[in-house]
Amino acid sequence: MSATSNFLIDSLEQLSSVLRDKLGSSYDSNTLYLITVQGPTCSGKSTFSKFLVNLLKKFSLLAHLVHLDGFYTFIDNSKINEDDFDFDNPATIDWTAARQVVYDMIDKKDTITKFRRTKEVAKEAFEIKNHHNIGIFEGIYAGNLLGEKMFNTKEFDPTDSYKFIENQFIENPLHEYIKNYIKQNNGNKKKVYNVEWTETFIDSPYNIKSINKRWNDIKTLNIIFTSCFDRMKEIRTERDQATRNLTVETFI
Repeated sequence: MSATSNFLIDSLEQLSSVLRDKLGSSYDSNTLYLITVQGPTCSGKSTFSKFLVNLLKKFSLLAHLVHLDGFYTFIDNSKINEDDFDFDNPATIDWTAARQVVYDMIDKKDTITKFRRTKEVAKEAFEIKNHHNIGIFEGIYAGNLLGEKMFNTKEFDPTDSYKFIENQFIENPLHEYIKNYIKQNNGNKKKVYNVEWTETFIDSPYNIKSINKRWNDIKTLNIIFTSCFDRMKEIRTERDQATRNLTVETFI
Protein backbone atom coordinates (compact mmCIF):
# COMPACT_ATOMS: atom_id res chain seq x y z
CA MET A 1 0.00 0.00 0.00
CA SER A 2 1.75 3.08 -1.26
CA ALA A 3 1.62 6.68 -0.12
CA THR A 4 -1.40 8.72 -1.12
CA SER A 5 -1.16 10.73 -4.34
CA ASN A 6 -3.70 13.20 -5.70
CA PHE A 7 -4.59 13.35 -9.40
CA LEU A 8 -7.02 15.66 -11.20
CA ILE A 9 -8.84 13.56 -13.78
CA ASP A 10 -10.81 15.20 -16.59
CA SER A 11 -10.49 12.68 -19.43
CA LEU A 12 -10.52 8.95 -20.12
CA GLU A 13 -6.85 9.15 -21.03
CA GLN A 14 -5.99 10.53 -17.61
CA LEU A 15 -8.17 7.91 -15.93
CA SER A 16 -6.33 5.19 -17.82
CA SER A 17 -3.00 6.72 -16.83
CA VAL A 18 -3.94 6.82 -13.14
CA LEU A 19 -5.19 3.22 -13.19
CA ARG A 20 -1.91 2.13 -14.71
CA ASP A 21 0.12 4.16 -12.24
CA LYS A 22 -1.71 2.96 -9.13
CA LEU A 23 -2.76 -0.56 -10.11
CA GLY A 24 0.08 -1.52 -12.43
CA SER A 25 0.51 -1.60 -16.19
CA SER A 26 -0.22 -5.32 -16.41
CA TYR A 27 -3.18 -7.34 -15.19
CA ASP A 28 -2.63 -10.31 -12.91
CA SER A 29 -5.56 -12.66 -12.36
CA ASN A 30 -4.12 -13.61 -8.99
CA THR A 31 -3.82 -10.04 -7.72
CA LEU A 32 -6.70 -8.53 -5.75
CA TYR A 33 -7.64 -5.02 -6.89
CA LEU A 34 -9.62 -2.93 -4.39
CA ILE A 35 -10.99 0.43 -5.56
CA THR A 36 -12.95 2.85 -3.38
CA VAL A 37 -14.96 5.71 -4.89
CA GLN A 38 -16.06 8.39 -2.45
CA GLY A 39 -17.63 11.82 -2.64
CA PRO A 40 -20.55 13.96 -1.51
CA THR A 41 -24.16 13.47 -2.52
CA CYS A 42 -24.76 14.04 -6.25
CA SER A 43 -21.05 14.23 -7.07
CA GLY A 44 -21.33 11.44 -9.65
CA LYS A 45 -19.62 8.63 -7.72
CA SER A 46 -22.37 6.06 -8.36
CA THR A 47 -22.54 6.86 -12.07
CA PHE A 48 -18.76 6.72 -12.34
CA SER A 49 -18.57 3.40 -10.49
CA LYS A 50 -21.06 1.81 -12.88
CA PHE A 51 -19.14 3.32 -15.79
CA LEU A 52 -15.91 1.81 -14.47
CA VAL A 53 -17.52 -1.62 -14.14
CA ASN A 54 -18.73 -1.44 -17.75
CA LEU A 55 -15.36 -0.15 -18.93
CA LEU A 56 -13.62 -3.13 -17.34
CA LYS A 57 -16.13 -5.47 -19.00
CA LYS A 58 -14.91 -4.26 -22.38
CA PHE A 59 -11.59 -5.87 -21.48
CA SER A 60 -13.41 -8.97 -20.21
CA LEU A 61 -12.64 -8.05 -16.60
CA LEU A 62 -15.46 -8.50 -14.11
CA ALA A 63 -15.75 -6.61 -10.83
CA HIS A 64 -17.87 -6.74 -7.70
CA LEU A 65 -19.64 -3.38 -7.32
CA VAL A 66 -20.56 -2.75 -3.69
CA HIS A 67 -22.78 0.23 -2.83
CA LEU A 68 -22.08 1.17 0.77
CA ASP A 69 -25.48 2.91 0.97
CA GLY A 70 -26.86 -0.63 1.11
CA PHE A 71 -25.07 -1.13 4.43
CA TYR A 72 -27.24 1.28 6.38
CA THR A 73 -27.67 0.33 10.01
CA PHE A 74 -31.43 -0.12 10.08
CA ILE A 75 -33.30 2.56 11.94
CA ASP A 76 -36.94 2.41 12.93
CA ASN A 77 -38.25 5.52 11.18
CA SER A 78 -41.38 5.45 13.30
CA LYS A 79 -39.24 6.33 16.32
CA ILE A 80 -37.24 9.19 14.83
CA ASN A 81 -37.85 12.54 13.25
CA GLU A 82 -36.10 12.47 9.87
CA ASP A 83 -35.55 16.21 10.07
CA ASP A 84 -33.40 15.60 13.14
CA PHE A 85 -31.56 12.58 11.76
CA ASP A 86 -28.45 12.87 9.59
CA PHE A 87 -28.36 9.95 7.16
CA ASP A 88 -24.93 11.13 5.96
CA ASN A 89 -23.44 10.63 9.41
CA PRO A 90 -20.67 7.97 9.38
CA ALA A 91 -22.42 6.07 12.19
CA THR A 92 -25.36 5.19 9.91
CA ILE A 93 -23.21 2.68 7.99
CA ASP A 94 -22.49 -0.84 9.22
CA TRP A 95 -18.74 -0.63 8.65
CA THR A 96 -18.12 -4.01 10.27
CA ALA A 97 -20.28 -5.73 7.65
CA ALA A 98 -18.75 -3.67 4.84
CA ARG A 99 -15.21 -4.55 5.89
CA GLN A 100 -16.17 -8.20 6.12
CA VAL A 101 -16.75 -8.14 2.35
CA VAL A 102 -13.13 -7.08 1.88
CA TYR A 103 -11.85 -9.67 4.35
CA ASP A 104 -13.79 -12.38 2.50
CA MET A 105 -12.36 -11.28 -0.85
CA ILE A 106 -8.84 -11.30 0.60
CA ASP A 107 -9.36 -14.74 2.13
CA LYS A 108 -10.84 -16.05 -1.14
CA LYS A 109 -14.09 -17.15 0.47
CA ASP A 110 -16.57 -18.88 -1.86
CA THR A 111 -19.17 -16.16 -1.30
CA ILE A 112 -19.39 -12.60 -0.08
CA THR A 113 -22.32 -11.04 1.77
CA LYS A 114 -23.98 -7.87 0.51
CA PHE A 115 -26.89 -5.78 1.78
CA ARG A 116 -29.67 -3.77 0.17
CA ARG A 117 -30.77 -1.84 3.20
CA THR A 118 -32.28 1.58 2.68
CA LYS A 119 -33.38 4.39 4.92
CA GLU A 120 -36.84 2.86 4.94
CA VAL A 121 -36.38 -0.91 4.72
CA ALA A 122 -33.95 -3.40 6.27
CA LYS A 123 -33.81 -6.13 3.63
CA GLU A 124 -32.09 -9.36 4.52
CA ALA A 125 -28.48 -9.89 3.54
CA PHE A 126 -27.78 -11.98 0.46
CA GLU A 127 -24.74 -13.86 -0.75
CA ILE A 128 -23.13 -13.80 -4.19
CA LYS A 129 -20.41 -15.98 -5.67
CA ASN A 130 -16.96 -14.58 -5.04
CA HIS A 131 -15.46 -15.17 -8.49
CA HIS A 132 -13.93 -11.76 -9.22
CA ASN A 133 -10.61 -10.28 -8.19
CA ILE A 134 -11.70 -6.65 -8.58
CA GLY A 135 -13.81 -4.94 -5.93
CA ILE A 136 -15.26 -1.45 -6.38
CA PHE A 137 -16.74 0.08 -3.23
CA GLU A 138 -18.82 3.22 -3.71
CA GLY A 139 -20.14 5.55 -1.02
CA ILE A 140 -19.93 8.97 0.57
CA TYR A 141 -17.17 7.78 2.94
CA ALA A 142 -15.85 4.84 0.92
CA GLY A 143 -12.24 5.83 1.60
CA ASN A 144 -12.91 5.03 5.26
CA LEU A 145 -13.05 1.37 4.28
CA LEU A 146 -9.36 0.84 3.46
CA GLY A 147 -7.68 3.92 4.89
CA GLU A 148 -5.03 3.86 7.58
CA LYS A 149 -7.54 5.54 9.90
CA MET A 150 -11.26 4.87 10.21
CA PHE A 151 -14.13 6.73 11.81
CA ASN A 152 -14.54 6.15 15.52
CA THR A 153 -18.23 5.53 14.93
CA LYS A 154 -18.96 4.72 18.57
CA GLU A 155 -18.51 8.43 19.23
CA PHE A 156 -20.71 9.63 16.35
CA ASP A 157 -24.41 10.35 16.78
CA PRO A 158 -26.69 10.68 13.69
CA THR A 159 -29.16 12.69 15.79
CA ASP A 160 -26.46 15.19 16.72
CA SER A 161 -24.02 15.75 13.87
CA TYR A 162 -22.71 18.91 15.55
CA LYS A 163 -21.55 16.91 18.55
CA PHE A 164 -17.92 17.61 19.44
CA ILE A 165 -15.82 14.46 19.06
CA GLU A 166 -12.32 14.58 20.43
CA ASN A 167 -11.10 11.37 18.78
CA GLN A 168 -12.84 11.18 15.41
CA PHE A 169 -10.49 8.57 13.96
CA ILE A 170 -8.92 5.35 15.19
CA GLU A 171 -6.56 2.78 13.66
CA ASN A 172 -8.13 0.69 10.90
CA PRO A 173 -7.39 -3.03 11.46
CA LEU A 174 -8.27 -3.83 7.84
CA HIS A 175 -5.55 -1.47 6.57
CA GLU A 176 -3.03 -3.19 8.84
CA TYR A 177 -4.29 -6.61 7.71
CA ILE A 178 -3.72 -5.72 4.05
CA LYS A 179 -0.31 -4.21 4.77
CA ASN A 180 0.82 -7.34 6.63
CA TYR A 181 -0.62 -9.57 3.89
CA ILE A 182 1.46 -7.78 1.27
CA LYS A 183 4.53 -7.86 3.51
CA GLN A 184 4.24 -11.63 3.92
CA ASN A 185 4.16 -11.99 0.13
CA ASN A 186 7.40 -10.07 -0.40
CA GLY A 187 10.06 -12.27 -1.89
CA ASN A 188 7.56 -14.99 -2.71
CA LYS A 189 5.52 -13.65 -5.62
CA LYS A 190 4.82 -16.21 -8.30
CA LYS A 191 2.70 -14.75 -11.07
CA VAL A 192 -0.09 -17.05 -12.18
CA TYR A 193 -1.34 -15.11 -15.19
CA ASN A 194 -0.11 -11.81 -16.54
CA VAL A 195 -1.26 -9.73 -19.52
CA GLU A 196 -1.44 -6.09 -20.53
CA TRP A 197 -4.46 -4.00 -19.45
CA THR A 198 -4.88 -2.85 -23.06
CA GLU A 199 -5.46 -6.33 -24.46
CA THR A 200 -8.83 -7.98 -24.90
CA PHE A 201 -9.12 -11.01 -22.66
CA ILE A 202 -11.56 -13.08 -24.70
CA ASP A 203 -11.10 -16.82 -24.12
CA SER A 204 -8.62 -16.21 -21.32
CA PRO A 205 -8.85 -17.45 -17.72
CA TYR A 206 -9.71 -13.99 -16.42
CA ASN A 207 -11.18 -13.49 -12.97
CA ILE A 208 -11.08 -17.19 -12.20
CA LYS A 209 -10.01 -17.88 -8.65
CA SER A 210 -6.55 -19.34 -8.58
CA ILE A 211 -5.98 -22.66 -6.88
CA ASN A 212 -3.43 -20.72 -4.86
CA LYS A 213 -4.73 -19.94 -1.40
CA ARG A 214 -3.05 -16.54 -1.38
CA TRP A 215 -3.12 -13.61 -3.76
CA ASN A 216 0.12 -12.62 -5.45
CA ASP A 217 -0.53 -9.06 -4.35
CA ILE A 218 -3.22 -6.61 -3.23
CA LYS A 219 -3.43 -3.24 -4.95
CA THR A 220 -5.65 -0.41 -3.69
CA LEU A 221 -6.87 2.87 -5.15
CA ASN A 222 -9.09 5.54 -3.58
CA ILE A 223 -10.91 7.86 -6.00
CA ILE A 224 -12.38 11.03 -4.49
CA PHE A 225 -15.15 13.01 -6.18
CA THR A 226 -15.77 16.65 -5.36
CA SER A 227 -18.68 18.93 -6.24
CA CYS A 228 -19.31 22.63 -5.86
CA PHE A 229 -22.22 23.39 -3.53
CA ASP A 230 -24.34 25.23 -6.11
CA ARG A 231 -24.06 22.43 -8.65
CA MET A 232 -24.75 19.80 -5.99
CA LYS A 233 -27.84 21.72 -4.85
CA GLU A 234 -29.08 21.98 -8.43
CA ILE A 235 -28.70 18.26 -9.12
CA ARG A 236 -30.15 17.20 -5.78
CA THR A 237 -33.12 19.52 -6.14
CA GLU A 238 -33.93 18.14 -9.59
CA ARG A 239 -33.66 14.60 -8.25
CA ASP A 240 -35.79 15.28 -5.19
CA GLN A 241 -38.42 17.07 -7.23
CA ALA A 242 -38.69 14.05 -9.49
CA THR A 243 -38.72 11.38 -6.77
CA ARG A 244 -40.20 13.09 -3.73
CA ASN A 245 -42.20 16.00 -5.15
CA LEU A 246 -40.09 18.49 -3.23
CA THR A 247 -39.62 22.09 -4.25
CA VAL A 248 -36.57 24.30 -4.39
CA GLU A 249 -37.84 26.12 -1.32
CA THR A 250 -38.11 22.83 0.56
CA PHE A 251 -34.50 21.94 -0.22
CA ILE A 252 -33.17 25.35 0.81
